[in-house]
Parts: sequence; C-alpha cells; structure tokens
Amino acid sequence: MWTTSILSSRTNTFTLRRGMKFSNGKPITAKNYKFSIERAANPKMASPAGPFMGDIVGWNKANKSGGHVSGVIASGRKLIIKLTAPHADFLSRAAMMFFCPMPTNTPIVAAGVNSFPGSGPYYVASRTPGRTIVLKKNRFYNGRRPHNVNEMDVNVLTNQDTSLLQTERGSVDYDLGGHPGSQDAALGRRYGINKKQYFVNPDISTNYFSLNNIEGPFKGNLKNRKAVNYAMDRKSLIATQGAYAGHATDQLLPPSLVGYKNANIFPFRSNITKAKSLLGGKSLNVNLFEGGSDIRKARAAALQGQLGRAGIKVNVTPLSTGVMYRRCGTKAEAAASHFEICDVGWVADYPDPFDFVDVLLNGNNIQDSGNNNYAYFNSAKYNRQMEAANKLFGNKRYTRYGNLDITIAKNAVP
Repeated sequence: MWTTSILSSRTNTFTLRRGMKFSNGKPITAKNYKFSIERAANPKMASPAGPFMGDIVGWNKANKSGGHVSGVIASGRKLIIKLTAPHADFLSRAAMMFFCPMPTNTPIVAAGVNSFPGSGPYYVASRTPGRTIVLKKNRFYNGRRPHNVNEMDVNVLTNQDTSLLQTERGSVDYDLGGHPGSQDAALGRRYGINKKQYFVNPDISTNYFSLNNIEGPFKGNLKNRKAVNYAMDRKSLIATQGAYAGHATDQLLPPSLVGYKNANIFPFRSNITKAKSLLGGKSLNVNLFEGGSDIRKARAAALQGQLGRAGIKVNVTPLSTGVMYRRCGTKAEAAASHFEICDVGWVADYPDPFDFVDVLLNGNNIQDSGNNNYAYFNSAKYNRQMEAANKLFGNKRYTRYGNLDITIAKNAVP
C-alpha cells in the first residue's frame, strides 16, 4: 500500500496494490481497512486504539456510540483518511495492527476472535487463550516480508526455567517469553554475546512504576509522588533483572529515542532522608499490582524493601502479566483504589516521542477500560501542550516533546 499525500496534509489517500488477497483467497479492498478502523472504534471492543486513532475525523463520535467513522472513506482500491490536524507520525501509526485489513464479517466482541484470515505473510490459524497460538503461512501473500517456514507454534505462559532448558537443548527454536534474569551472566559466558545462541539487542522501551493519580495517597499529592521517586533505588531495580537488562532512568522517554534529553531529575540511588522529609513524618500504605514472571517478582520485592525504609508499606498483589495489564488499564479499578502502583512497561510501536508521552500520559485518552495511561494522569495544561507538540514536524517536534518529558517528570511526577 502506498500513499499519495504529503506529511503536512490533513487528508491521506492510500492506494492498494493490485492482487492483494487474504489467506482464504478473497480479495482485499479498501472496505476491509475501513471496517478494521471502525471495528476498533466501536465501544463494544474496548480497544486500546484510541491514542493512535483519536485524530481521525469522526473517531471520537464512533467511539462513544458505534457506527461509521466519517473521516474514513473507501472506494475500490482507494482509502481516504481525514485527520483533525496534520500530524507527522500518522503514516507510522497507519502501519500498526489497528489499521490492518479484516474481513467485514469479523465479529465485534471485546474478547476478540481466535482465528481470522490474515493479509500478511502469516495468519492466525488457531488460538487457545492461555495455551497456544498457531501461525500458518499465507499462500496468497506476494509481498516482500520474510515468510520462510510453513508454520509457527507458540506456547504461552510457559515456565521460564523450563523454556530456557528446552531452548538450550533444541526442543524449541526460540524463547519468546524470556528466561530468568539470573541466568544472563552465565549465558553470556557460555555462548558469548551475539555470536551463536545467546543474543542481546537494545530496544526502545521503558519499564516504570505508574502511580494512581485519581484515587488514594498519590491523588493531588505531589510530595507523596516525589517521595516514591526519592525512595526507590533505580540501579538496584535494574540489577534484579540480570546482566545486560538496561540502564537506570528517571524519565519516560527512552535514552535511545530521538528527542530525549537527560535532565537528572531524581537520584538513581535511594535518598531515604529526602523521601521521609517529603512525607512529613507520615507513613503510607499502598497496593502494587505486579505481573507473574520471576523478573517481575524480584523487582516487586526490591521496590517493597526500598519504599519500606522510607515509611511506605507496599502490599504486593501477584497477578499474571496479562491480567495485571488488564486490571491496571481499567479505570474502575483505579477509582476504587484497588492499586496505587502498577509495574508496567512500554515498547515503542514506532520511533516517535508521541508513542510515549501522548499515549501514556494524555488524559484525553482515558476511557473505561483498555487504557495505556496507567497513571490516569489528566492535566488540561499538559494535554494541551502534548496536542500542540503533535502538530509540529522535524526537530521542533522532537525538541518540544523532549522538553515536555522533562517538565512532566519533574513538576507532575505521574
């Protein structure tokens, strides 16, 4: 698919390549893309697509009541998408999964579907939630993306120690879920790094503890939120993840992302005296929602000890990682103060600061469920500044977002 529009346009026109087919052999038309966008907009889906599609004309109306998205027009091989304002990252967002074509009879249900015809080199042939996913080659695909093996079988929610042993002895081809962090140093010595079997590659991501801003001790209390940041020992938290796990930071934008500027806002080692001073002699009792992997358990235990020394008692609720994200992304859970802290992370969907600052902190994107703004941070002032930054292009865009990242981390501490 290619576009005839320019980046500064509100109207983006895409023309589909001829001969494109789903894995069931049926032709792909612009109507399949339109359906996919409108399916994601339908409130029945409770989709997390809002931050990536909210600037499409008519999206917000459809997201409330269902129906068509007026800014998406399909005619034969032409797909026209109209935006409320020109945004530099739209073409990158248009390559995300939310925009992938789907058959127009695909059910609109929040639980999703377990198999459906695909348009890429592979399609989901079957899925058993919590157990397996089977991907098969799309024999009708004629694009340039790699499609060598005929089938990929993915086992989910596996034991990390078992997965590591299976990978080392060759009974599985790739450890997708990750191995115990305690094994990284030994694996590096045994195989070398990026030589034969053990590979370490950086990504554009940030792991962070989000603080509940709509209920509980962090609501409207900047000093309490700062106290957490002074009490935590970022370097020790990184160490729990094993060798080569990453670098400590006190900002949301990853250092590898364009626009990032190091501001040294909080110390990387605990400053318990400062944390206690901010708390003013009070003690706090907070609930942490934590995922189920061994790495996450170690991180939770470390944070529990660090905050405890400052007088912040952390009660850990262990959950499977999927359930943790679902519950942290449900507004009613936050409003009922079921959690005060969530151990979450974000990997760049595409290399643009919008994908971190806006997606994770713009309060206009908060909905009943499927939220990415796990802090439920909602500041009219910062929302306006984010939306203004998203209208910029080039270096001005990256500079503005870099400054916003620093300002929010320093003055709002979400």
